[in-house]
Amino acid sequence: MKKKIDFSQISMQSGLKRNDKPVKKISENDIAIIGMSCRFPMSDNPDEFWSILRNEVECIRELPEDRRKDVEKYLEYTDFIKGDYEFLRAGYIDEVDKFDYKFFNMTPNEAKVMDPNQRLFLETAWKTLEDAGYGGDVLRGSRTGVYVGYKAALSNVYQKYIADVQPNLIPVSIFGNKPPMMASRISYFLDLKGPSMIIDTACSATLIALHLACSGIRRGDCDMALVGSCKMIAIPIDGIEENIGIESKDCRTRTFDDNSNGTCPGEGVASVLIKSLSKAIEDGDNIYAVIKGSAINQDGKSIGVAVPSADAQADVISKAWMDAGVDPETVSYIETHGTATKLGDPIEVSGLKKAFERFTDKKQFCAIGAVKTNIGHLDNSSSIAGLIKTILSLKNKEIPASINYNVPNRNLDFINSPVYVNYKTKPWETDGEPRRCGITGVGLNGTNCHVVLEEASGQDENQNKITAPEIFTLSAKTEYSLKQYIKEYKKLIDDKKEINISNLIYTTNIGKGDYKYRIAFVFEGEEEFKKKIREINCFDLGKNNDNGFYFKVLEDAVTLDGTDLSQLLNFDKVSKEANEKVKHFIIGERENKELLKEICSLYVQGADINWKDFYQKVDRRRISTPTYPFEPTRCWVEVPNKKKKINLDDFSSILGSNILPKDIADELQAVYEKCKVYIDVNELVEEEVKVKLKGNETDEYTETEKVIAIIWSEMLGYEELSIKHTLFDLGGDSVLAFKIVNKINEKLDTTLVVVDLLKNPTIESISKLIDEKNIEVLS
Repeated sequence: MKKKIDFSQISMQSGLKRNDKPVKKISENDIAIIGMSCRFPMSDNPDEFWSILRNEVECIRELPEDRRKDVEKYLEYTDFIKGDYEFLRAGYIDEVDKFDYKFFNMTPNEAKVMDPNQRLFLETAWKTLEDAGYGGDVLRGSRTGVYVGYKAALSNVYQKYIADVQPNLIPVSIFGNKPPMMASRISYFLDLKGPSMIIDTACSATLIALHLACSGIRRGDCDMALVGSCKMIAIPIDGIEENIGIESKDCRTRTFDDNSNGTCPGEGVASVLIKSLSKAIEDGDNIYAVIKGSAINQDGKSIGVAVPSADAQADVISKAWMDAGVDPETVSYIETHGTATKLGDPIEVSGLKKAFERFTDKKQFCAIGAVKTNIGHLDNSSSIAGLIKTILSLKNKEIPASINYNVPNRNLDFINSPVYVNYKTKPWETDGEPRRCGITGVGLNGTNCHVVLEEASGQDENQNKITAPEIFTLSAKTEYSLKQYIKEYKKLIDDKKEINISNLIYTTNIGKGDYKYRIAFVFEGEEEFKKKIREINCFDLGKNNDNGFYFKVLEDAVTLDGTDLSQLLNFDKVSKEANEKVKHFIIGERENKELLKEICSLYVQGADINWKDFYQKVDRRRISTPTYPFEPTRCWVEVPNKKKKINLDDFSSILGSNILPKDIADELQAVYEKCKVYIDVNELVEEEVKVKLKGNETDEYTETEKVIAIIWSEMLGYEELSIKHTLFDLGGDSVLAFKIVNKINEKLDTTLVVVDLLKNPTIESISKLIDEKNIEVLS
């Protein structure tokens, strides 16, 4: 056996040369993963993804029918492809055209011309924050970084789609299709002050992003970091997507198998929230796993610019172990890059063998696998798929099978190797050491990364029973979302028998946002909580205002210069009153059930409760809870019917050759015989913009209101508008206000300035102003 190497005597330089530089204390290096969310083929959350993995499911399929229709209509409209074409078989995710634009304060037009990758990432990032117990405004203004592994070329495809179909929306689409906005959008929405960037190193991008985020936390650039990626194929046609020579002929990924012939494409979006382990423990966070260390390097000059290097992979893995300060013999699983190519697989196994043999002669002690066998190659998102897989494996203490492995690749000598392919799902057992694993990311450009993970220890939840009255609050921006939220909580308490109710209540109250639709109740003991959750009426939320429930829909109150602020003042009043009662609660009236009922009543009236004060000196910690259920609204550039040129030499082709009597048709033909022109039928009649107005009890609206509504509908994208909603409630901003004012002046021959609209930001108020000005002119 080889002698154990003294880690304190090894540098982090290539080749692991010795020097006297000591390794940093592990506790200073450790980073906790405290939140995660994902959408992968055939799975919309981590629990569903784990079910796919442990049940050894292959998720490659035909393009879903709804997406097929969108692409076919686009191709027909643009003549983008001449001749036959074939849709890719791939690992597709569902409903890529859906997005809750209202939640993120966007207009329908802004949302539908935004790169779908940005939309998907926004929702997933938000769910990650909520999963960690840091939703709502908890992180607003904080030094939280955003690091996104993203391939810039992905945005170009959808931007061409917009240019071909609705070129008038190109100005609106610019920011939504700029790759750096992928990270900046969530920073902007939450006013996050940490670094915000995208990283493009192809397939290794998200692991590189994770490495940089960990370094940022250790250096003090940020206190927390959101790390993630997204890959969606806008036009999944063979030949449109990049073909780089590793595509499987039969669309099956057989990593390390003798019949391997490449991988197939896949889609996915995922993110994790990280912070220092010591701070996570101090803050009572839910720790999924611990990042012990990581390293990055470059292949340099290999046998080809896109050919990986076994030596470089051995070095990056060894450096990561050094950074982690772990004994390589305690690493019992490695999630490989695993592209299932005749060249790539042997190089990767050779790199692993070389790395391990620097420290040990042990054989076949470390399992390896590849998530690509389940969901395909997710390009820039492939390494975060491997990361989520290993986090779930550590959490569930099982190693899922690397599927499609039947006959070992004849060029791989696993018998004399430290690694073996884990071809069957099995319990993850160790010799008493913590479960440890690694994830490898290999970039097409030669940039490599390896990350070392360890299971979270000491995560036993407090077993405090609920012995005093408690309060539960939940809210959402729409009725749909609140109903879905409640259903998720019902499902949670029915499915998970061992859930800690006190921590569930704590995380829900302290870690979620407070919105327009609110419900609350007081309970005593876990059984009463479960009973009340089951009793909530999801069909008619308004009927929950009895039997101890409190429910209310808040009136819109956020307006701008000169508008009625009475509702805002009322929110401030009830907030002060509620927090005065919280003070009484924490200084000795924790048994006062009536006091909690009063707090519930004030909460649904709009009170902003200081939950940190509420839970002073209470032993609680955050756990994973149901995340915000976004309302799935279609946000996609709609392709109009194919434009057809009509030849007026044969006028009957317009009206139908069999409709008119022959003598009349001939007469009409004679009238146009000298014209000899081509006319675009779509230009003959200007399509009328239709918008439904609401907000007036009589359902009667002035002509000015109707014209303004049409202009707003064109600019914002809404098909229904309330005359009482402000432009800013609808996702507008000062830039859009300037464009709307110009349009109003053009249509109504008025002389408005932007300030007029800022002071009168509703259809009702701006219409009234215009009518008053017209009366002044007439008088």
